[in-house]
Order: sequence, then C-alpha cells, then structure tokens
Amino acid sequence: MFLRRTNRKKDGKDHRSLQVRLSGLELRRPRLFGNCWLGCEIWRQLGLDEFWQRRLPDGREAVSWAKVLELLVINHLIDPAGEFRVHRQWFLSTAMDELLNIDYAVAEKDRLYRCLDRVLEHKQDLFVWLRGKWADLFQADFEVLLYDLTSTYFEGAMEEHYLLRSNLTGGDPTVLWSRYVQLTQIESVFRSLKSELGIRPIRHQLEHRADAHILVAFLAYCLQVTLKNRLMMHAPELTSSAVMDALATIQMIDVHIPTVDGRWLILPRYTQPEADARLVLGKLKLALPAQPPPRTTADPAIGAAAAAGRQPCFVVKTFP
Repeated sequence: MFLRRTNRKKDGKDHRSLQVRLSGLELRRPRLFGNCWLGCEIWRQLGLDEFWQRRLPDGREAVSWAKVLELLVINHLIDPAGEFRVHRQWFLSTAMDELLNIDYAVAEKDRLYRCLDRVLEHKQDLFVWLRGKWADLFQADFEVLLYDLTSTYFEGAMEEHYLLRSNLTGGDPTVLWSRYVQLTQIESVFRSLKSELGIRPIRHQLEHRADAHILVAFLAYCLQVTLKNRLMMHAPELTSSAVMDALATIQMIDVHIPTVDGRWLILPRYTQPEADARLVLGKLKLALPAQPPPRTTADPAIGAAAAAGRQPCFVVKTFP
C-alpha cells in the first residue's frame, strides 16, 4: 500500500516511509472521545485555557497545572469522581491524553491533589473573567455570580435556607415574579452541584482542598451553563444531557500496525459520528478536530520476526 509523500530531504530519501505488516493490525484502547472533546471545546470558548495558563505557570513542573485542572473539571462535567478514581480509572477510559496532548503524568495522584492547592487564590479573578466572557458570548447581564451564593451555602451547615432580598420599590409584579423564578433556578443549581456534578461527598480532610473541590465543581457547572445557553440559541429542543449522551457515542481507538524494523505505527482515530451526533454538531455549528497525527514506538519482538521473513509486508509513506 502506498501513500504519496509531500517532499524529500536533501539526500533524496523519504525518511517518513515505513514498511508495515497489515496482517498484524490491532485495535486497542477504545475510550470516550466526543463528550470529552465537547467539554474541552467549551473550556476554550470561555478562554479558561488562557486564564489558567497565566495564573498557574508551569515552573519546573513537567506537566502544565492548567491541563491538570482542565482534566479535573472535564471529569466533573462528565462523570464526577474523586481525584483517586480519576487517577486509577477515569483518565484511562477517556481520550483526554490526546485532547490535552499529554501522557498519564497529568493524572498522577499527588499531582491532582497538589493542583487543588493552587486554584483558590484566583477565585475572584475567575468571577470577573467569567462575567466578561458570558457577556461577550450571550449578552448576559448580572450583578451577582452564582458562586458567591454557593460558597456561603457550602461553608455553612449544609441547610437549604435562602433569602430573597429585593431593592425594588415599585412593587412591579412581573419583575418580582421573575426574581422568584430565578430563585427556583438557583435551587436547581444546588441540586445539580450536589448530584450531577459531584459536589458530594467531599473526601478532603484539608479545608482549602475541600473549598478547591467545590471550585472545580463550580467550573464544571460553568461549562454546563455555557452549553445550555448555546442550546437555547441554536437548538432549544435539545438538553445538555442529550447532547453529551449523543457525543459520548464517538469513541477513540488506537490503530496499531507493526513495522518491519521492529516498531509499531500507532494511529489514534476517533470513530465517525452517528446520525444523532451529526445532528448535535450541526445544530451547535461545531466541527470535530483533525485526527491526531501518527506516531511510532519500538517493539524488538516484531523486528526479530520481520528479520526472519515470516510475514509479507507493505510500504506505507506517511505524511503530516
């Protein structure tokens, strides 16, 4: 099998050519892609990659703290879990490695906990940033960010008491009714934070880490709210949960092909979206990213078998 190359080096040879044994092709690591990709896409739409990269510098760390935080938030959006389960199970069941362009080091247990130690000091800046982004995206106009309410709520005795205070003097019943509706929406948010986004149980013994856990859940809620607002604009008949379920059907699989010289050619590939997922992408005016580039890894056993000439091979010329 031949694929045309795009250019040659000065010696006239194509250094990206590989001889592969298609009879040894294997499909490995089926894992979640579509819903994780959407979470990352909303993260970028809110500019949170830029916001956190500025405030969580890498320093001497091999892994970006901003990417560690993004991993935690996407987990809370899709399948809320404690940091330990993210480390042991969830990360490996997803394509977050490809989406974040980083290996398993991002989900190292101590690194997940240490990330929580770095985020709380930026809470007020985060509120200002989100207010500006939502104003730009949805022309949202508000005076109090939701977390100002939930922070007091969660630091208390966990009792669900709310105070509706108004500075309205005219007694306009329409406006008062809209405030009452907003209160019911706030109550719905509390239920969402406690259940869908994993605010409970909080398994941290250190108070600042418990507070950071709440902030992570709040960031996941921000992604969910952003998705809901996009749906209101482009597809009001769809719910955010239906969208996430539809995109969860898009999986990623690693295609492994052994090479003659003892390596594996690895092509991570997401599956083509089914009808429901295509409908969702069209409604939201979103396009899936390009497939990840191929890579190679060594396997001496395959090389030894190839040297013995026990299997036929084909030449594949790879290109970016």
